[in-house]
Amino acid sequence: MDCSICSAMPFILRPPRNTICGACFEGARSIIALTNKLDTDKGFTDKPSNPTISPPNSSKGFANALKWLKEMKEMEDELSGKLSFLGGFRAAFRDQIHTDIQVKPGLNGPSIPAHRALLAARSDIFRHMLDSDGCKAPPSDTIILPDLNYEEVDSLLEFLYSGHLPKEKMEKHVYTLCISADKYEIPFLQRFCENQMLESLNSSNALDVLEIFDTCCNQSLKETALNFIVKNMEDVVFSARFDAFALKNPHLTALKALRSLQGFANALKWVKEMKDIEELQNEKLRFLGGFVVAFKEQTHTDIQVKPGNNGRPIPAHRALLAARSSIFKNMLDSDGYKAPPHDTITLPELNHEELDCLLEFLYSGNLPKEKVEKHVYSLSVAADKYEIEYLQKFCDSQMLRSLNSSNALDVLEISDTCSNQRLKEAALNFIVRNMGDIVFSAKFDAFAFKNPHLSVQITRTSFMDVDYKRNELGIEREKCPSFA
Repeated sequence: MDCSICSAMPFILRPPRNTICGACFEGARSIIALTNKLDTDKGFTDKPSNPTISPPNSSKGFANALKWLKEMKEMEDELSGKLSFLGGFRAAFRDQIHTDIQVKPGLNGPSIPAHRALLAARSDIFRHMLDSDGCKAPPSDTIILPDLNYEEVDSLLEFLYSGHLPKEKMEKHVYTLCISADKYEIPFLQRFCENQMLESLNSSNALDVLEIFDTCCNQSLKETALNFIVKNMEDVVFSARFDAFALKNPHLTALKALRSLQGFANALKWVKEMKDIEELQNEKLRFLGGFVVAFKEQTHTDIQVKPGNNGRPIPAHRALLAARSSIFKNMLDSDGYKAPPHDTITLPELNHEELDCLLEFLYSGNLPKEKVEKHVYSLSVAADKYEIEYLQKFCDSQMLRSLNSSNALDVLEISDTCSNQRLKEAALNFIVRNMGDIVFSAKFDAFAFKNPHLSVQITRTSFMDVDYKRNELGIEREKCPSFA
């Protein structure tokens, strides 16, 4: 029979909606079963106490599934935004903003400007090198990485600033970067390189990978490389480069033979399952946010940030301030701030606590819950003033999540101050829906006196809402006593 869903006939000639073929019926039933199962598995509804009660409504289950997907997408977007914010410090490296150390490769190559504080935050080895007497001289002094050439040093520094590398650079320098990560104790770079080598493991590079893992004393990944070689013994052992490898690494050659004879390769997996993307992103967040240590411990700071009311200044780093905010960059690039590091920059609208929270966020991209709740309004205004987009979104999200009858007027006032239309509309709609609780509250009179234009907007939004509901119900204005 003709189906009202999958029929090839024009729409106007199709059979009635209740006519459906067997395939479409089974598909619809499967979708309903899936949404109901997801509804139950994800805990959207309580389990019924009475076993005779029918399963959750399919439309509700589908709505909850969509809600869950939307929340997951929002979490992913928030995580991506935070990664982008923290990785933005790379601009300070590329544009050589307020650099204070030269990193020199081996073979007398040209040096690359960088920031002492970031190097110290990314690697304990670098920190010890920079804290030694030889590196406590003026910024023109250099730190030498003799085992790397210019391109390799540039790639290493780019990763330290951004937590990532373009594919072509990674493929070209993965072996040297892996050894450098092991030598200078940079665990996230080490894991990044290991993942790259495992993903690209094949018969032509397996010997190189085995040699690198042996050099870095990574027993687990060394096992993986050995097992791959044993499984592809003929391709590897009879390759042109095996003889040179065997002469250079006789201990590895003997180990491969032993593995092959014992047959352990069939019992071991070729590679351990990669952890999911979320865990890797979280590790990248910890890596990039680790620069907050340089702020907390005042490592190689070069600027004092002073709050209003003649409060106590807080040491920070010019390069990070400039990377996080174009307003700060313009301020620091002005003639008044190009003096020695003891000069200060003043943020008069913030007190000491608020300034400390602002700086902590600029370094880490996050704040403890209690600090956010206490200072969200002042931070939102500061984010707007100094054009720190990610902090603005962070504060908006916090205010929307905690919006209630006691703070809705404050949120509306802040959104108006910052010209934040999305937040303002959310606050207005919430106030209209909870008009009785808010308009008759103790603080509304003071709010209306201070913000008469917002009081007008609340009134207008309220009438628009009433008009909308009246039109939905089909009630004419002149017949409604409320508008008499």
